[in-house]
Amino acid sequence: MNDTNDPDWSPSVNLGYEKDTTNNEISNSERKNRACEREAARSVDIHMEEFSADIEAEIIDEEHNTDSGIPYETAIEGKDVDELMSNLEHLKCENASLQHELSESKKEIESLKRTIEILSWTEESFRNDDKKLAHFTGVSSMPLFLLILSRISDSLSAIKVKRMNNFQKLLLTLMKLRTNASFVGLGYRFGIHNHTAATIFQETIIALEYAFRYVLH
Repeated sequence: MNDTNDPDWSPSVNLGYEKDTTNNEISNSERKNRACEREAARSVDIHMEEFSADIEAEIIDEEHNTDSGIPYETAIEGKDVDELMSNLEHLKCENASLQHELSESKKEIESLKRTIEILSWTEESFRNDDKKLAHFTGVSSMPLFLLILSRISDSLSAIKVKRMNNFQKLLLTLMKLRTNASFVGLGYRFGIHNHTAATIFQETIIALEYAFRYVLH
């Protein structure tokens, strides 16, 4: 059976043909490709699962932020919070500084008002200053000045001067008698024309003479 020259001999391996390995090579290649495809599919599945998990987590966070009243899109990071707190502290300091400046300005305004009252020729500027009243008018006290004013108030009201009240009309007259100030100077002090100052003086003298005629004679 092993004699290849024997007429009855026949090949027992591959029937005498050379072994064809092409199919085996193809099969191995196909198996390798299928293995790669399965690995790629598993990788895709893993990535899809991770992606789905991330999406679900974001949805949960969004629902939580929405329930708490904070829009998901406006979520603030830690560094943004620190910056906002820093800006807030800066604004608080600036506001405190402005409040202090405002308080000081109010004090200054009140001081200027008091200065204006002292320098102006109004009843308030003489009310608590008998020495000032006596210096400019010769009348020793405010009650005495007001008593004189009450006796001639009707006559003084008849003297029509828009910028002056009855107190100032009597004050101008007594200042003229006491200091002999010019009508020009009196006009500047009371903000009127010198001719108006002269008219007020003349009319007030007539009113005083009539009101105290029994005392004068």
